[in-house]
Amino acid sequence: MIEFSGTLSNDSWQYLLKEQYKSSCFAAVFTGGVHIVLFLIGSVMWQRFWWLFLLFSLFIILICFLLAFPKTNPQEKNLVACIPETISIENNKLERFGNGKNSYGIRKIEDVKKVIDMGDWYIIDFYFPNKDGYFLCQKDLITQGTIEEFEALFADKIVRKKLRK
Repeated sequence: MIEFSGTLSNDSWQYLLKEQYKSSCFAAVFTGGVHIVLFLIGSVMWQRFWWLFLLFSLFIILICFLLAFPKTNPQEKNLVACIPETISIENNKLERFGNGKNSYGIRKIEDVKKVIDMGDWYIIDFYFPNKDGYFLCQKDLITQGTIEEFEALFADKIVRKKLRK
């Protein structure tokens, strides 16, 4: 069994917030773009109601961009419920625990696409239907097992990367 347990450092915390922000911006732009295209098609087909389609488009754009911005202060770590406090690897499965209602995640080792070594922590990336951006294992928080065991488990999937600040 390999286990990482404890509070994440400020660097890894900032990394998770930045990744969460990127994914929410992508989702907002994609959703807004799809709705705008649909509303443009509707306004061309029913030209009498172009103003209604324009109003709906502006409303959708506003809602999407408001949803894209993070709602938490980066300094208040207890406000984000999905941040992992414990990640354990045992019996071909990875489990993530935190202190919020959406803070539990479980994945199979076969679903691991790659393990990115960021220097002080690892990010475990999964194949598409099993994506979960909160499997961040900070090296100095290992409580059971060793880093060597962890790297041996994912030897063919480890990608070394330097963090850009």
